[in-house]
Amino acid sequence: MLLVTRGGLIPGGLLAEALKTDVILTAAVDFPAESQMDEERKQKARLLAWPQFVQFPDNECCAAGAC
Repeated sequence: MLLVTRGGLIPGGLLAEALKTDVILTAAVDFPAESQMDEERKQKARLLAWPQFVQFPDNECCAAGAC
């Protein structure tokens, strides 16, 4: 199971516990701050914001299901 840090740790942890999953991977993301954007990017960000991955599990971990 892959959990995303921006609001997904608690619900993901509850689901993992309910499903008795013992392999949990986490990905840390950062959404761009509006103060660092020009006006055009702010308008587009209102519709869709692409996060930047700060930390993501290695490909081997994702493929094998365990690190």
